[in-house]
Amino acid sequence: MSARRKNPQPILMTEVSLVWYLPVLLAILALGYAAVAGWLPSWLFMLVLFALFMWVFSLGFALYAVLMRFVKERKEPRP
Repeated sequence: MSARRKNPQPILMTEVSLVWYLPVLLAILALGYAAVAGWLPSWLFMLVLFALFMWVFSLGFALYAVLMRFVKERKEPRP
């Protein structure tokens, strides 16, 4: 068994950029439309649904991180 580290590794991402969520959503929706319209194989639609769920959860976690950082900054005493 491996022993747990007493000092956890630092978080690699320090900033969240919400700008990239819209282009990714547009790409997912375009692939979904192409699969439904018959331009792409129909089994690809299942992958599009999976990507859409992952996108929603990723957006949720990103918004949570941004909001918690905002709340933490508001609670810190100002000098």
